[in-house]
Amino acid sequence: MNSMRLPSKRVTGLDAYRHLLAIFVITIHTWSASRYGPDLREGYDNILQVTGCAVFGFFLVSGFLFKPEASLKEIAARKASRLLVPYLLFSLAYAVVSGVVFGSGEFLNRIINTVLLRGGAMQLYFLPELYVIELLALFAFKLFGSRTSVAASTILIVALFATLATPTPYTTGPGWKLAIFYVVGFVTGVLCRRTSDATPAILLVLFLLVGALVDYRFAVAAVALVLFQLFIRTTRLVPTSLPGSGAVYLLHTPILNFSISVALSNFGFQGWSNYWMTVLLTYLVCIAVFAALSRYAPSTQKYLLE
Repeated sequence: MNSMRLPSKRVTGLDAYRHLLAIFVITIHTWSASRYGPDLREGYDNILQVTGCAVFGFFLVSGFLFKPEASLKEIAARKASRLLVPYLLFSLAYAVVSGVVFGSGEFLNRIINTVLLRGGAMQLYFLPELYVIELLALFAFKLFGSRTSVAASTILIVALFATLATPTPYTTGPGWKLAIFYVVGFVTGVLCRRTSDATPAILLVLFLLVGALVDYRFAVAAVALVLFQLFIRTTRLVPTSLPGSGAVYLLHTPILNFSISVALSNFGFQGWSNYWMTVLLTYLVCIAVFAALSRYAPSTQKYLLE
């Protein structure tokens, strides 16, 4: 079996994929029943059929880029700096701003959510969950010795059945039930990198069957896997790296996108025009902030998942 070989430089196709996933996350978090009303709910549910793959896709990429050759101590330290420090910084920042705007009760609520690893904002749970999943995966891989693909296959089977035994109404969000589903995404990425070229096709068929017959979440996982494969194969078509997706993920909500939506409402934009313009402007503002920080305060990149 030939595992997928990639150049040592940054995989630009994955950069583009992560930007798409970040936009998907914005579309999920921009929705507000009070702002857009029940008339748009059906359309939003249809959008979720595609964009709901975002978090699974991020775990897929993380598994693909994971390096189990490193020691547990090395991974724990490096990933704590990369994932947990931004988690705490942004959770605290959003808690403080929310406390100023909405009162001490909201501040306390977001601090409690941070301690419970749900985050001080709705997107931040991803960081501690990824940290824990990576450490547990590395521990399992070490138990299997050099047989990483065997370990990943075993974890995938166990996680798949555990996911089926713990249904959830959504494909994104915090909590241990969805964390099991995210494990499927992570080890899928590991297998796509370290086993045969036929593995993605086999997993895609598996996800489609399970998604159609048993659990719709795996149909969403199939969407993430198809897009992942398409973007992997665009690496040679993307001439340069595309950083900034991490900043988009961290910055887009709960302040920026809702502020933009309210501002657009004040200018007369309602309904779908408000929704899609908010998504676009939120993304562009996040990219602009990232570009400015990269130029004038480059040391901040380590806090923006770069």
